Amino acid sequence: MVLRYVLEGRIWAAAPATVVQGEFDLTAIYTPPGANGMRASFSNYVSSLGLEEPDWAPQQFDSFNHLLRLIFPDVSHSVHLIWREE
Repeated sequence: MVLRYVLEGRIWAAAPATVVQGEFDLTAIYTPPGANGMRASFSNYVSSLGLEEPDWAPQQFDSFNHLLRLIFPDVSHSVHLIWREE
């Protein structure tokens, strides 16, 4: 599957992910280190102050951490567990 991140109604990043648990009460999605994705450039973007619009042109990136995202039904947020093997 592809995990998409949305900011101000637009997709700003997308990366491959694997569903490791898909039950009624919990969906768990994993992205390993080295996964190739695409994202917008946010080097000068400050959303809360509205100073600049991000560069929405997609740029390739590689994940360098493990990411396990826990999604619960009827909840407006998810939980991200991020770690490195060091």
